[in-house]
Amino acid sequence: MRRFATLVTSSLVVGACVMGVRGEHLFKEIVPAPQLRSLTIDLPPTALRVEGVEGAVAIGYEGAWYSTAGTEKDARANAAQPKILVNYNSAGAGEIVAHVPLQVENLVDLELHRMLISDRLDVEVVGRYTDIEMYGIEGYHYIDVDAGRVEVKGADRGAFVKTRTGDVVVHSSGPISAETAIGDVEIEQTGPSVDVFARTRAGELTVTLPRLDNVALEITTSGRVDIRSRALVKVSDGDFEQILGDGSVLVELHASGDVSIFDTAWLED
Repeated sequence: MRRFATLVTSSLVVGACVMGVRGEHLFKEIVPAPQLRSLTIDLPPTALRVEGVEGAVAIGYEGAWYSTAGTEKDARANAAQPKILVNYNSAGAGEIVAHVPLQVENLVDLELHRMLISDRLDVEVVGRYTDIEMYGIEGYHYIDVDAGRVEVKGADRGAFVKTRTGDVVVHSSGPISAETAIGDVEIEQTGPSVDVFARTRAGELTVTLPRLDNVALEITTSGRVDIRSRALVKVSDGDFEQILGDGSVLVELHASGDVSIFDTAWLED
């Protein structure tokens, strides 16, 4: 029995060493950026929440780095080594990236809690994230990521959103292109009707437009098409095309699942 107890105790000690101790390094920064006009965000995997602030001339961000090591002291020391850097040139093009020293490259994880930027910036997001939320930023949004749910509310100058895995939600008054390989797509145009492109290879599409009076509809789907508007009410299966009015606004939709289209006027009735 004593030998068994010794073996169990030894196994627990070895297991603790293998699993390690978790260390945390919190950060909160404000970086002046008065000349910034556009920003590229390219960070390690994390949830990303970016909010636009009217008249802001700086970038603010807060979060934490985490690491695991054999001791708490080493774990905290590892977590304190990475840094988030903001760089920009004289033309106003900026980037926010992570500098992770080689010795801790595979030992640290980033958890970004929030980022605040000017509401006037054009924004590009690349990389791999768990979730992306972009709120209140008027500039053009270009988002091309490997994975993660993407939600954009703003983007008055338009939005291009592409993720390989995850739902996409875009509410914008500008032209919209939204695509996911696996997930649903929800689009709402909050200004006058302009061109919309949306695709999901494994999911459903829901599009809300201000009006369907002058819209050219091009829909390919293996599911059902459900259109509810003052200009057209239609329920059918499979592909569908129709030009309403002068057809000056192109709405091109591709889905494996159901496609639903509404106009604001019909929803308000």
